[in-house]
Amino acid sequence: MLRILAVFTCPSIEHHPAVYKYTVRPLMGDALNLISQDVKDQVATLFNAWWHRRCPEAIA
Repeated sequence: MLRILAVFTCPSIEHHPAVYKYTVRPLMGDALNLISQDVKDQVATLFNAWWHRRCPEAIA
């Protein structure tokens, strides 16, 4: 869960290689299914709601 928070709080992942290496890559792999499907669904719902408030179309 902390990895997900790190991804959402980082202002620019492409400029922070440590965030990418230690949070994004492990989350992309999720090889051990460390994150339950319920948590994934909740994060997707929260991210979608955030995106609809912050996306360029909503701001314009």
